[in-house]
Amino acid sequence: MTPAAKELLEFMTCIATAAYPSGRQQHLEFALWYTVVNGPMSYGQYEITEPDIARLRELSYACDGWIVCMDGASPEWVPLREWQDIFSRHIDLVNLG
Repeated sequence: MTPAAKELLEFMTCIATAAYPSGRQQHLEFALWYTVVNGPMSYGQYEITEPDIARLRELSYACDGWIVCMDGASPEWVPLREWQDIFSRHIDLVNLG
């Protein structure tokens, strides 16, 4: 993972920890990307704000990708184009409510 991808992972993890201190972190990559596309929203106990979104966007562009941790696998970087395809295919299956 590049330094920018590692920084993205760290920031996503910080949000996840604030949202779900018990470690639940359900659909993290989808919820955070949803905010990048659609704007602020609540995620667990955390309110994802415009500054959070700006930072996620900045880090994603810097590493030209996104961090994915599907099906209990270890977090991995995927190219942005691939992530956008994954997001499009799975977003209807993800409950962000």
